[in-house]
Amino acid sequence: MTALTAADVADVVAFAVTRPPHVNLDQIVMRPLQQASAYKISRRD
Repeated sequence: MTALTAADVADVVAFAVTRPPHVNLDQIVMRPLQQASAYKISRRD
């Protein structure tokens, strides 16, 4: 599995703050493609 890292989040934040003043980012949702929980693991093949 490949988890999200701090660098992934920082990259998205850098993208958001470097948009021109006339751009309004209403929502940004980040989700990993592969997730794990205490009971199950979901993998993409």
